[in-house]
Amino acid sequence: MSRIDLNPQEPRYLALREYTADRVDRQTQEALVYFLKQAQDIFGLVPVFAQLDASEICEFDMKIIKALIMRFPSLQGESVTHIVKVCVGDRCKGRGSPKVLSAISESLGIEVNQISSDGKYFLKTQKCFGYCREGVNVLVDNQMIHHVTLDMVDDICKKVK
Repeated sequence: MSRIDLNPQEPRYLALREYTADRVDRQTQEALVYFLKQAQDIFGLVPVFAQLDASEICEFDMKIIKALIMRFPSLQGESVTHIVKVCVGDRCKGRGSPKVLSAISESLGIEVNQISSDGKYFLKTQKCFGYCREGVNVLVDNQMIHHVTLDMVDDICKKVK
């Protein structure tokens, strides 16, 4: 299975975003399944970034997204072992999140919105996690890590390797 990297300017991604913007009933399981099917129609499978978008837009946990993909034989989801998100909101940015993001990117060997060639890691940014006083914030899978510094990056990346 080929890996699909997120390019926000790519017509397929823009088509998915356009569909998303038009959806009103976002917080139903039916809307979620329809979103996943739309993503698969556009990309040929449900990319990790579309799964994350669905989770955030429809306000469902990623476990539910993965369970739905497994439940519906017509859906084929791209998978990764670890998802690493770095806050790039204003307060975290002021505390050095761009440098932390760069160090994590270098350590994992991938750019933002890419999946590693072995399919183990997906690196993403998020505008804010809502823990501004605790920043720089990094979410590894479902574990939030606060007050992240450059000195901590190696330990964080070793935990996911």
